[in-house]
Parts: sequence; structure tokens; C-alpha cells
Amino acid sequence: LGGFLGGNYGGPVHRVNPLTKQVTQNFIAGTFYTIALEDSTQDIYVTDVKQYTADGDVQIYKQDGTLKKFFLAQKGPGSIVFKKR
Repeated sequence: LGGFLGGNYGGPVHRVNPLTKQVTQNFIAGTFYTIALEDSTQDIYVTDVKQYTADGDVQIYKQDGTLKKFFLAQKGPGSIVFKKR
């Protein structure tokens, strides 16, 4: 997650290629607080806390950065946990 000086929450998702060290800024644009990668699908999960003024949401993106789906969460969603079966 990108961030900004003095900010109390994150920024957009930047993508880094570990082989070439190439950085794609704003790969997923927005202001996000938490990020997690789901191992089996490689989907990217991010939370938007809506500046703690309303219920937040969880957004799920495919590997190519396209939005797959989203759902509402409680105020200030700050962590993501995956249950393995």
C-alpha cells in the first residue's frame, strides 16, 4: 500500500515486480487501510475505512487489478483473515 507523510491510513496499491524491480504506481487506485493476498486464488483484498465516518468496505480484485466484488464491513475494517479448510 502506498501512503503519504502524516497520513493515518494508507493509499493506493502499488505493484512491484521482484525480478525487474519495476514499480507500477496506482495499480489499484484508492485509499486503503489493509491489504491481503488470498493464496489459492491470488485475489487481492483491500479495506477502505471511509475515514472512520461510516461503515467501511472490503474490495476484492483479480491479479490483473480488476474489481471482482466488494462487500460492506463494520466501521474501520482493519484486518483480513482467511479460514483454510
